[in-house]
Amino acid sequence: MVVAPSLIPRRPGERVKTNRRDALSLARLLRAGELTAVWVPDETHEAIRDLVRTRAMAVEDYRRKRQHVTSFLLRHKPPPARHEEGNNQPLRPTLRKDRFNGAILSDSVALPGKTAQAYAFQAATAAISSANSTILRTRLSLNCAIRYRRA
Repeated sequence: MVVAPSLIPRRPGERVKTNRRDALSLARLLRAGELTAVWVPDETHEAIRDLVRTRAMAVEDYRRKRQHVTSFLLRHKPPPARHEEGNNQPLRPTLRKDRFNGAILSDSVALPGKTAQAYAFQAATAAISSANSTILRTRLSLNCAIRYRRA
C-alpha cells in the first residue's frame, strides 16, 4: 500500500521525531483503516504526463515569443490606423498563427539601415517558428503515445 504523506492524519501539535514512533503511528492508523491509498502511475502514464508538461511549456514559450514580436512591431512600425472616426484607440498589429513566418512578417516591418533591429526581429521570428514546431512535434508524439496506450 502506498500512502501520500499529505493524506496521513495527524493531530495538532503531534510531531513524530523518530522512525520507531512514526512506524507505530502508521501501524495504528493502518489497523484503524484511516490511511488512504494512492495510485502510483506506471512508466507509460509518466511518459504521457511528461509529454503533456512539455507541450504546456512549449505553448507558454510560444505565447511569450509572440508577445515579444507584437511588442517589437508596436515599437518599430509606424502608428497604425484608427478604428473608426469616433474611436481614438489605435489598431494593434494582428499576428495570426498561420501568418507567423519570417517572410510575411519581415515584409511588414521596414527597418532600413537598422541591421541590429532586423537581426533581433529575425531571431524573434525564428524562435516563434521553433516553439511552434516543438508544439507540433509534441502533439504528434502525444497522439502516438495515446494510440499506443489504447491498443
